[in-house]
Amino acid sequence: MPRRDGVALPLTAAQREIWLAEQRSRTPIPGYRVGECLEIHGPVDRELFETALRRVVDEVDALHVTFVDDGEGPRQVLRESWDWAPAHLDLSGEPDPRAAAVEWMERDLLRPLDLARDPLFGHALIKASPTEYLWYLNYHHVVLDAISSSMLRQRVGEVYSALAEGGAVPPCPFGSLRDLVDTDAAYRASPDFAADRAYWTERFADLPAPTRLTDTSATDPHRTLRVAEERELRRPDALRAAAGRCGVRWSRLVVAATALYAHRLTGNQDVVLALPVTARRGADRDLMAVPGTMSNVVPLRLTVRPDMPWRELVAQAAREVETAVAHERYRSEDLLRDLGAPGSIGTAFPLIVNIMAFNSRPSFAGHTASVHHFVSGSTTDLAVWVFDYRDGNPPLLRLHGSPEAYGPDDLAGHQQRLLALLDTLADRDQDEPVGRIELLTAQERT
Repeated sequence: MPRRDGVALPLTAAQREIWLAEQRSRTPIPGYRVGECLEIHGPVDRELFETALRRVVDEVDALHVTFVDDGEGPRQVLRESWDWAPAHLDLSGEPDPRAAAVEWMERDLLRPLDLARDPLFGHALIKASPTEYLWYLNYHHVVLDAISSSMLRQRVGEVYSALAEGGAVPPCPFGSLRDLVDTDAAYRASPDFAADRAYWTERFADLPAPTRLTDTSATDPHRTLRVAEERELRRPDALRAAAGRCGVRWSRLVVAATALYAHRLTGNQDVVLALPVTARRGADRDLMAVPGTMSNVVPLRLTVRPDMPWRELVAQAAREVETAVAHERYRSEDLLRDLGAPGSIGTAFPLIVNIMAFNSRPSFAGHTASVHHFVSGSTTDLAVWVFDYRDGNPPLLRLHGSPEAYGPDDLAGHQQRLLALLDTLADRDQDEPVGRIELLTAQERT
C-alpha cells in the first residue's frame, strides 16, 4: 500500500458542502454523525474481530484524513495511522442488554468530532449474550457515505471469516481516495457537468414550492429527527408482481406511491420528492469500490392529477427517476445556487424518499448479521426510508420527521397509512384513477 503520511488532497464536491455546513454551524450537525449496528447471530472471537477491523480500517484511505484550511480552501490530509482502538463492552449481565447497548450507542453518537484533529470514525464490539454480539460502527459523513459503509461491513465480515476459518484473506478490493477526488474534479471540468447543469436548471427553472405534508414552518434541516419504528412491508412479493405488471422496478412503485400520498394529503398536483443517490454512476472509472463521500440528493418532479390512471403515475415516476439518475452527479446545492434559491436542500426539497437496496448482509464465520441504521439525514418535513437487504426477508419501512412538524403519533399515523396504501396498490387495477385510491387505514375508515 502506498505511503499516505502528509499527502494532501482536495475535497470532493460532496465533502466540500458538508465541510462548509459544519463551518457555518455553531454546533455539530447531528445528521452528519452516522451510526449503524450489526447484530451478529453467533459468538464472536474478540481478538480476531479486532484484527480484522484494524486491517480493514488500514485499507481505507478515507478513514485516515484530517481537514485543514490553508487559506486557499479546505483540503484533506492523509495520515499514516491513528492512535485508536475499538471499544469492547460486555453488557450480557444487564437486565436488557440490547436496550443498554442502544443507549450507549446513541450517547456516543452525540459526541462531537473535531474535523481537524479527531479520527472521524469509531467502532465497538458489544457482548449481549454468549451467542449474540453487536458491532457498532459510526463515522462522520464527510469521510464516508452509505454505500461506503456497506463496503466496509462486507469487507470486515470477509476478512474475519477468512481469519476464523484459517484461509487466505482475499485481496483488498478498494480503490484509493485519490481516484474519487480526481474523478470528481474531472467531472466538474467536463462537458458532462455542463450538460447536467443545463438539464437541472431547465427542469427547475420555475422552482416549485416545497412539497410538505404539514404547514409547520420548520426551518432547520439539521435538527435531530424524530423516528418511527421500522415496520416490515406486509406484501413485498405482491408489490414486486404489481411493479412487474407495470414494467418497472418495485422501487419505482414506492416512489409513485409516495408522490400519490403527498398529492392526496396536500392537494398539490406539482409534487417534488428528494431522492438520495450514490452520484457514482457514469464515471470514467469504477467508483463503486472506493470508500469515501460522493452521495447526492436529486429532486424528482412529478405531476399528479386525480383523473390520472395509476399506471401513468408509475410510468412517470420510473421515467423521472431514470432521467434524474442519469444526471445524478450534479449537486443539488449547485442547482439551488444556480437558481438563486434561498435555504438548503432540506428546506427546498423536504419530502424525501430513500430506498436503500443492499446486495446482502455480511456474514461472520458462518454467523449471519442483521443491520440496524440509526437516524440520520436532514429534512424540515418527512423522510420515507425503505431498506431492502435482498436476503429473503421483507423490506423495512421507517419514517423520519422534523420534531417541529411531527409528534410520535403523527409519524406512526403516516407510517400506518403508507403501509396500507402499499397493500392497496399491490392489487390495484392499473387503470384506476389515482383520485379513487383509498388512503385511510381500516381503523381510520371505521
